[in-house]
Amino acid sequence: MSTLQALLILYWCQVQTGRASLRFMYVGMAIRMAQEIGLNRPLDPKRLKDMDEREVQIRKTIWWSCYQADRWTSAALGKPMVISDVDCVVDYP
Repeated sequence: MSTLQALLILYWCQVQTGRASLRFMYVGMAIRMAQEIGLNRPLDPKRLKDMDEREVQIRKTIWWSCYQADRWTSAALGKPMVISDVDCVVDYP
């Protein structure tokens, strides 16, 4: 999770400095990593019972941060969105 959080921080740093290509790269990396570890899907009930509520909320927050950054980057740079709405089946944090 800390790597994903770092990528999102790097993304927001690039938003502030206006480096569009790096912004696009960091958000893309964060999204792919989040999808790879399943943040865009509900947790398996077996895994869910092993996690505390804080960790569950962090997972949701990271996913929806990726989603928001994807939409914002797409609109700002005229790039295609990476995340499809059908892939967003996780409750809001």
